Amino acid sequence: FRNKVLVELDGFHHFTKSGRRHDAARTAWLTRQGYQVLRFPNGLVTKDPERVCLIISATIAKRRRTR
Repeated sequence: FRNKVLVELDGFHHFTKSGRRHDAARTAWLTRQGYQVLRFPNGLVTKDPERVCLIISATIAKRRRTR
């Protein structure tokens, strides 16, 4: 939490109309609190976990530099 980066893994319900609406509201609230939200579909996490980890690491490093 120190770097205020949150990772959310999105399953099928996140891609419904109500799921997208809920996620948008949640992300907006978290962003106003100073967090950066990274969302990844479950399929990407299972198929290419190295890519997901690189994106997370790069995001954390960028936030550290801009503090």
